[in-house]
Amino acid sequence: MAIADLAGNTGPASSTFTVDTLAPEISALTVTPGSPTNQARPTFSAEFRDGGAPDGVDPQRVQVTLDGTAVTGQAAITGAGFTFTPAEALAEGAHVLTVSVEDLAGNAAQAGITVEIDTTAPVLAGAANVLAEAVTPAGVDVAYPAVTAQDARSGALVVEFNPPAGTVFPVGVTPVTVTAKDLAGNTATASFSVTVQDTTPPQITPPAEVFVTATDAQGSSVTYPPAVAIDAVTLLPTVEYSQASGTVFALGQTTVTVTATDAVGNSSTATFVVSVQTAARIEVTPATATIPRNGSKQYTAVVLDAFNRPMNPQPQVTWSVDAGT
Repeated sequence: MAIADLAGNTGPASSTFTVDTLAPEISALTVTPGSPTNQARPTFSAEFRDGGAPDGVDPQRVQVTLDGTAVTGQAAITGAGFTFTPAEALAEGAHVLTVSVEDLAGNAAQAGITVEIDTTAPVLAGAANVLAEAVTPAGVDVAYPAVTAQDARSGALVVEFNPPAGTVFPVGVTPVTVTAKDLAGNTATASFSVTVQDTTPPQITPPAEVFVTATDAQGSSVTYPPAVAIDAVTLLPTVEYSQASGTVFALGQTTVTVTATDAVGNSSTATFVVSVQTAARIEVTPATATIPRNGSKQYTAVVLDAFNRPMNPQPQVTWSVDAGT
């Protein structure tokens, strides 16, 4: 290259320039807090880099569109990147943000990202109250109802219970909360109650029939063994008797009623008999017999009470033989 002045003098001249054919890079294009999201005004951002030109990307040549509409004027743009948050809430559904950049040499690049806006909570179904019978003093392990959660965009969801399944519920009413969260963070809640009741009365094993011999005309003082009462929930049910042990029972048979009551008032009854005996007659077997001279015969004697029953225990029997028989 040569240069000349007005007088015709010439001299050499030179110029240095750079050829840049590398397109700029758009990296780390993201949407916060992610997609899908229930935040209708998410924030978009990206980083710019131009390896072919030291001056980088020209901020004046950055274009940002949202669903085809220019929003460049609402974005914060530098030569190193941009951020953009919509001024108005986005509608439900998919939205596409596109960013175009150009370096000082005119090389261009473009990138896009889609965000799904979902502000609709899942639908819970099947939460129903539970009624159960206590089986231990602690209560009962209750089977929860089959609660389902469905979301239009996320599909079937996992359902969480509080208290969790497998909890032993005490007697009474306990609320249970059901929660389901979709991929966008929308949460649905429902509740039901678990009612644990105790309607089962105690089981009673009464003593066997008690036999005593009267000590006088009024009868006899009788001490009988205690009844055994077992209840699933109440460890020690209250046991009551229609006639207490250690009191005087009249001659004959007395029916004693045993009542066992648990902590919530369920009760059951059982009975046993106390027999105060008096000797009424002696039954000898055989009643008559012919015995050969110098022979022998085995006799048995049973003492019967007034009810014609063998006394228990049997009194001692004394035998005698009349002279000449």
